[in-house]
Amino acid sequence: MNVALMLHNHLTEDLKQDNIKYISVSDLLMREIKKKSEYGKLIYESRKKYSYIKDEIVIDLVKSHIEECERKKTGWILEGFPRTRL
Repeated sequence: MNVALMLHNHLTEDLKQDNIKYISVSDLLMREIKKKSEYGKLIYESRKKYSYIKDEIVIDLVKSHIEECERKKTGWILEGFPRTRL
């Protein structure tokens, strides 16, 4: 189990904080592939080639989920970001 998920579980289960969302970048990418969105098609092609997904795509997806959390006034824990290596 990864640290972000462990922290989310601790906050929500042990400390009863129900206003925190766990955002997994890997899950976001898989959802886009399943939706067959424009991003999903690009992500699928990158994965087929075992190459990194463009930063712009990942940033757009993460940003939209963080903005959703802000609208709902919930906290968030981000896992799997950034994805590129320097």
